[in-house]
Amino acid sequence: MHEEGNRRYDWNDADYRRAQLARLERAVNLCSTNGLYAIINAHNRVPGPTPKYDEPLNTGLWRAVASVFANRTHVIYELSNEPITGPGHDGQLDPDATRTL
Repeated sequence: MHEEGNRRYDWNDADYRRAQLARLERAVNLCSTNGLYAIINAHNRVPGPTPKYDEPLNTGLWRAVASVFANRTHVIYELSNEPITGPGHDGQLDPDATRTL
């Protein structure tokens, strides 16, 4: 679970998961209907002076999404967008990102 301001992100919460999967389903269906590909990616870094990769959030996301969209032909997955600890780290993966990826 991750909180940012008044927003709460928790793929283990059934209501959150249901709402987010419904949003993704609408987008994927719209893309598919129009001959486009949907790219589902994870922007899941804890904000701050040195952003930190949120491994539990990423794991929860992909556990929820994988089974729902596994057989969809118009879906591309980007497991993590910029899975690094923070800027200026020569592209080194955050240790938590390495476990998930």
